Amino acid sequence: MKILTYKNLNMGETIINFLFLLFQQAIFFGFIFIYVYLDYTVYIQKDYKDAGTIILVIHNIVCLVINFFYLRAVKNAIFNFFTYEEYKINEGKLYYEKKLKLFKKIFCLRKFEINLSDIDDIFILPPKEFYHDRWTKDIFAKYTEYFKPCERIKIKLIDSKEYTVCNYVKKREYNKVYAEAAEAVFQTIANNIKDFILEEKENYKFQKELVNLEEKYNLPLEERYNFILNKIIDEEILFVARKDGNYIINGIYNAIEYLEIFKTIYFEKVDFYLFYVNLLSKKENQYKKVLVGFNGIDGKEVTISKLKDDINEIRDSKSTFI
Repeated sequence: MKILTYKNLNMGETIINFLFLLFQQAIFFGFIFIYVYLDYTVYIQKDYKDAGTIILVIHNIVCLVINFFYLRAVKNAIFNFFTYEEYKINEGKLYYEKKLKLFKKIFCLRKFEINLSDIDDIFILPPKEFYHDRWTKDIFAKYTEYFKPCERIKIKLIDSKEYTVCNYVKKREYNKVYAEAAEAVFQTIANNIKDFILEEKENYKFQKELVNLEEKYNLPLEERYNFILNKIIDEEILFVARKDGNYIINGIYNAIEYLEIFKTIYFEKVDFYLFYVNLLSKKENQYKKVLVGFNGIDGKEVTISKLKDDINEIRDSKSTFI
């Protein structure tokens, strides 16, 4: 299993903003109690019960609405800014987990798994746009806005389903150099995550291909023989080795290059048409023996003449079909 972990790159900035957020929320909670006390003493105790009750309700509704946004920002901070993400790849699957470590305990807040073969592409999304312009402007909305999540990696599947991951938020930098430097750091990390997943996808696909090729090279002799000849004709490339004075004829580059059964045999890559002209078409070679589809144990032994006839038959059948 391979694991890649992503953590908040701006934890210091996040902690400072979170403390300001809690401070502002505490102020508004205090306002609620102050309003309750004032409304009770000013209106309700002075025989303005109906008016006092209405004013009390309005004040509390306003404060509760404001506190709702603060509570949501606190929830977003805990679930998205103080968490870390793990990307695990094992046996052709991507396992994603978003975790929070709290009081030496680890809580999993989100998880999903995806077959690597189902991934169509991965995109890095643009940075979050902030609507407040300066530190002194919209100061009460500043921190709730900061803690709106912004997941910047989108994993798109073949069936068009999408997953967004990798929350990244950086406060607005008015120094362009600092802003570009911070974004460049994130782009590097985001590309590492993207490459990690896509490279493992290609690696898994390649390993499956090798397993399939090994199965093909262990087919019964006749099936293996026909499979190799078809591949040679389709790819117009073959691989030739010599053993005990005879030729070994095989096909498919990845099989020759990566399968263990061929590690001790030296194969030379040959153009099919040159092979056809220089070997198959010469009369002096027609009775020579070749071993086709050799897998380290056995292969089909035929004469050059028989090999040429079989190749011509397959080529004719393909031409007729086309």
